Amino acid sequence: MLAFRSPLVGESLAIQNILNTIEKVSQTDSTVLITGESGTGKELVARAIHESSLRKDKPLVIVNCGAIPSELLEAELFGHVKGAFTGAANDKRGLFETASGGWIFLDEIATLSPSAQVALLRVLENQEVLRVGSTRPLPITVRVISATNESIQALVKDGRFRSDLWQRLREAEVALPPLCERPDEIPPLIAHFCKAMPGGPYQVSGPALEVLCNVGWREGNVRELRNCLRAMTELHVNKLLTPLAIPERFWDELGERPAGEVEKTSRAGRVVAAKPASDAPLELPWDVGAETHNYDHMTDLLLVAMARRLAGERGKVSLRGLAQTIGTSRSTLSGRLKALVHRDIISLEELSQLVGISDK
Repeated sequence: MLAFRSPLVGESLAIQNILNTIEKVSQTDSTVLITGESGTGKELVARAIHESSLRKDKPLVIVNCGAIPSELLEAELFGHVKGAFTGAANDKRGLFETASGGWIFLDEIATLSPSAQVALLRVLENQEVLRVGSTRPLPITVRVISATNESIQALVKDGRFRSDLWQRLREAEVALPPLCERPDEIPPLIAHFCKAMPGGPYQVSGPALEVLCNVGWREGNVRELRNCLRAMTELHVNKLLTPLAIPERFWDELGERPAGEVEKTSRAGRVVAAKPASDAPLELPWDVGAETHNYDHMTDLLLVAMARRLAGERGKVSLRGLAQTIGTSRSTLSGRLKALVHRDIISLEELSQLVGISDK
């Protein structure tokens, strides 16, 4: 077992295998290459390796190689001497010297220029750095963790990455699978983020959880899930995160269903209708002659009346099914329903009984 609290969330077999690998590689002097799609948690794994190692009291220097201009990267990593280039007014230590005795994490390692690859290989082979403009190497002791979301093997075949450097960087390897391949981790991740979000803890309704579990999260994996929940917390009602708060782009990924079809939520098998409404006249929910009703208020009341009628005819309807029936978009309807609750035109409890947005 790891001697620290792991930053990785989940109890799946994939997570346990990753934790076991972290425990093993942290006790060696090997270089570590972490691979995985963007947002899968490569920096968290690097931090976990550092925290579980014998060098946990030494620094962990984190470098995003892709964020540093290529013409400045070598000077940032290895330092420079006074006069090495225009603007080099003084000697400067590089990040490898700063990390000496501890760890350095090189994220986006595949973006290194050819000259930076040569310099890095020399550091790994000789455990010494040569500052830009200097002829005197400086000894260092540092463990290197690198990460990439690209296939370095493909880059090696294309001649864009040195094969000897690739082999030197991957003495040990940790491969992070995408979130879509470990769907059982989505509920615990959601619970973790909802507890940690500012203003929380938040609760996620059953239907919202079902929707979130069916999103592929292919663009940003765990990071994308976290950002989605952050957006949802800005649109919550009484700290309950319902499908009303899910950003429209995620509904787009799930796909539109044509009106008239039965719409199903994911695992629980709840069935809701999206068929046309009855032709019977709709009873107006207000006194037409009353002076207190303005246009916006009357349309709000009409929307509530329509939801009550549809639920009375078919049982609880889905958010998308209601939108299709009344001829509006899901996002527009979501905003109107949130406004109804905030203005006390309908309670969240009743709305939940009419539209499939929570377990109530």
